[in-house]
This record gives sequence, structure tokens and C-alpha cells, in this order.
Amino acid sequence: MRKFFEAVIYSLPFQLAFLHVRKNLALLTLWVIIVAAFSGGLGKVYGIHYLFLDPEYQGEVNFWSFFWVGMAFGNLVMAFHITSYILDGHRFRFIAVLQRPFSKFSLNNSIIPLLVLIAYLSTMIGFQLENEFASKTDIILYILGLIAGITVLIFLMVIYFRFTNKDIFKYMASTLDKQLRKSQISRHRMMGKLKETKQDKYSVRSYIDFRFRVRSTESIADFSNREAILKVFDQNHFNSVLVELIFIGVILMLGLFMDYPLLQIPAAASSLVILSIAIMLVGAISFWFKAWGLAFALGLFLLMNYAVKNEIGKGINKHNGNRKND
Repeated sequence: MRKFFEAVIYSLPFQLAFLHVRKNLALLTLWVIIVAAFSGGLGKVYGIHYLFLDPEYQGEVNFWSFFWVGMAFGNLVMAFHITSYILDGHRFRFIAVLQRPFSKFSLNNSIIPLLVLIAYLSTMIGFQLENEFASKTDIILYILGLIAGITVLIFLMVIYFRFTNKDIFKYMASTLDKQLRKSQISRHRMMGKLKETKQDKYSVRSYIDFRFRVRSTESIADFSNREAILKVFDQNHFNSVLVELIFIGVILMLGLFMDYPLLQIPAAASSLVILSIAIMLVGAISFWFKAWGLAFALGLFLLMNYAVKNEIGKGINKHNGNRKND
């Protein structure tokens, strides 16, 4: 029993979950907001939970309405994985030695999204049975639509990272990071990460592979060249940031063409997309401000809230309008 307990404690999924509780409370808060939204703990008076439990697409609740919600949820999950990888991937050096490091990191980082998904599905099924009196066939279609949307989005991202990310062996055989050696900013950030890997020790004895088998980390070669390993992480981080920019670009394009009925996605999907952007912003703020990241994000929120309440933007527009009239 003790060996089983230790195996769980020192596994990569558990250590990542522990790391989020210890250092990434801002990311966890966003997941709590999602759970509160679909469970009725947030904005129940305004019917926010109905948007998640009974989403409409083109005026109907069907396979496609849940498919869009699934796509948005998959986008949120990938944003969470990307942000987590950028912030904390380098703390687990053995990951860079594995083939397809980001994909394996994401698989082992899926405890929190999986728990939220299970909670969402159970809440949605109960709501459809008790409030909407939906048939079992309809509920199965809803579940399939949600899972299909999540699968499509994650599949596309996995394909992208498979052909763009490098592992330690590809790095050793190429000159991909010559520009990183010339970049003072990259080198400065790299040295900072080297210090973090010495200070933060996360003992991991096992991880889960793509066949959902528990694999030991003892047989993984320990590369003494820490700088080479961190350059692999930096290259992976660059591709991750590029994906985040693509996400934001797609979201802006959807906003421009919202007049077209086919692109008017369910409100729940739009909310999840906004939270995806929030996760990326929180990750970026935490990446640059480290321990002060949460305080900075909270301060920025309070500043924006103050600006809206005092109608600062409206005052500026009025002033400009008066000048034009003059």
C-alpha cells in the first residue's frame, strides 16, 4: 500500500497538479470560474448555466451546438497546456529527453481538465433529463458532439506540434538554435531557468505514455547539458506562442464575421474562448512577473473595472466630440 501511495505521489500527473496548486493559482481560478458557471454557482440569476447546459446554435440545441462548445473547450484545454508548458515545463528536465515532449507533457497535465469535463458532462446530463426531458438518444448525440469538438481541436494541435516541435535528439543533430545563442534575451531567460531548475526540485519517478501505460523515469538518460535541454524547451515555447497568436487571430476573424449565421457560435463557446485568452494572458503575465503575476493581473483587472465605472473612455469620446463640433 505504501509503495502504491508513493507511486501516485511521485508520478508526473500528480506532481503537475501539485505544482498548479502551489504556484499557478491564477490558472486554477479560471477553471473554478468555469465550474461555477455551468453548475449555477456563478450568475445563476442571469441564467448563465443555461448557456452551458442547453447551448443553442442557429436556434436549436443539437449535435452541432455541443460540437462548437466542445471545440471551445478543447481550445481552452490546449491554452492551459501551452501556458503550463511555457511556465513549468523546464522544471521537469526529463521531458525534453522524451520524443514529442509537449504532447506527453499535455497528456500528464490533463487531470484538472478531465475532472472539469466529467463534472460538466454529469451536470449537463442531469439537467437535460430533469429540466428539458430530453431522450437518451438526444443526450448521447449531445455527448458525442461535445467529445467530437474536443477531439478535432486537440487532434489539429497535436498534428501541428508533432511536425514543428523538436526533442533533444533532433536538437543535437541540427543547428536549429543558432539564433538563440546570438540572442541576449533568450540567453538571459535560459540562465534564469537554469537557476529555477536548481532551486525547484520536483521528484518524478513515473509518467504516462500515449498508450496510457505507466513508464518509469529511471531508464531515461540524464543529459548533463542543461543548456541544450532548455534550448529544446525554448524552441517548443516559440511554437506554443505562435499557436496562441493564431488562436487570437481566429477569434478576431470570427468577431469580424459574426453577421453570418454559420459563424454565430453558442454563447457558452464564446465564453470559453474568452477564458482561453484569459489563460494565455495570465500565463504571459506570470511568465514575465513570476511571483508578482497574480498581483499584477488583479491590479490590471481593478484598474479596468475602475475605468469602466468612472466612464473614462466615455469622457474622452465626449471631449473629442466637442472638439470636432468646435
